[in-house]
Amino acid sequence: MTRPAPERCLLPLEEVIRLCAAAPAPLSPARRDILRFLLQRHDLSDETLAALRPLVLAWLVCLCPALAELDWERAAAPDDGAKLAAEARRLAGDSLSLVPLAGPLRQQAHALADACEARQREQERLRAEVERLTARLAEQEPAVTALLREERRTRNAREAQRQAESRLRAAEDELASLRRQVEHLQRQAARAADADAAAPAAAPAADGFGFGDSRADEQGFGF
Repeated sequence: MTRPAPERCLLPLEEVIRLCAAAPAPLSPARRDILRFLLQRHDLSDETLAALRPLVLAWLVCLCPALAELDWERAAAPDDGAKLAAEARRLAGDSLSLVPLAGPLRQQAHALADACEARQREQERLRAEVERLTARLAEQEPAVTALLREERRTRNAREAQRQAESRLRAAEDELASLRRQVEHLQRQAARAADADAAAPAAAPAADGFGFGDSRADEQGFGF
C-alpha cells in the first residue's frame, strides 16, 4: 500500500492524540491505516500507533464511511491526499465539541468502576459473613435446641405451678367456708346447750304439780 506524502497530513500530533483518547479495541485494518495516515508525518512507531485508541477517529469513520473505503493507491496522489486531510480535519473539527466531555465521562466511568468494585467487595464480605454465621449457627444448633427444650419445660412447669396455686387457693377458700360453717354450727350447739341447761330449773314453778321434779324422778314417780 502506498502512503500519501507526509506533508499532506495536516492534523497536529496533540490534536490527533486528543481525538484518539479512548476508542474501542481492536482496530480494524482500515481504521488503523487512517490513524497511521493522520500520524505519519510525526514519524511514530507502529507500537505507539497500536497503543493509541482512536475513540473519536472511530466515530469519524462511522460518520464518513468513505474514509474506511478510501482507495489508498489513489490517495497517494497529491490532490487526493490533500482532500483526504481536509476532510479528516473538517470532521475532526466537528468532533472537537465532544472532547471536553471525555474527561468528565472518563472520571465518571472510573468512579462507577470504583463504586462497582467497592460494592462487589462489600457483597463478598457480606457473603463471607453470612457463611460464617451459618456455620456458627450450625455449630450452636444443638445447644440452641437444648435451650429451647429447657425453656418449654420451664414454661410447662410454670403453667403447672400456676394451676396448682389456683387449685390451692380454691381449696383454701373451701376450707375457710367449711370453718365458717363449723363455727356457725358450734354457736348453734352452744345456744342449744344453754337453752337445755336453763329448762329444768324453770319447769317446777311453771306447772305447780311437781311434774318434772328431780326428787320424784329419783323415787320413780316422775312422769
